[in-house]
Amino acid sequence: MRWVLFLILAYALTVLQTTVGHLLAVRHGWASPDLLAAAAVFVCLHVRTATDAMLGAWILGMLADLTAGGGTSAVTAVGPMAVTYALAASLVFRIREMLFQERVTTWVLLTGLFCAIAHGLWVTGQVLLALRHVGWDDYGAMLLQALAIAGYTAILTPIVHLALRPLTRVLFPIPESSRSRR
Repeated sequence: MRWVLFLILAYALTVLQTTVGHLLAVRHGWASPDLLAAAAVFVCLHVRTATDAMLGAWILGMLADLTAGGGTSAVTAVGPMAVTYALAASLVFRIREMLFQERVTTWVLLTGLFCAIAHGLWVTGQVLLALRHVGWDDYGAMLLQALAIAGYTAILTPIVHLALRPLTRVLFPIPESSRSRR
């Protein structure tokens, strides 16, 4: 993978996430699409190694962490979404061979699974680590919100994948040894 181009794309997606993503929010920000997660699934479907998939997803998760701040005076925890993105990418990379990678239904299902795992793990970790501030009563509502984000992101995934598709050959070049000889 061409990492410099990927970082530029990740930055552009982060800007899109923080502008257009918030405009698409449902019920005053209760659920908004996670465009970075859809891009992480796109990366998982096109990279050659699991390490590249996990590293690409980790970078996108780190950017998701940086954009999830609660305002100018709020403390932002950097790292939890990066870790959950990497774990979810590991799973998606492993099961991608069992599916038709160029089908829209595959994109939707894998993105829904990716988001459910990443956001579900994040919510669970948040509840376990902050038991004094967040109770188990709130856990169900937070998990429902994570599943709503996963569903909303899955619905918008075809748009993201079709927009990223022209960049496939630029981001994921085929090595010389893999090309057919003429």
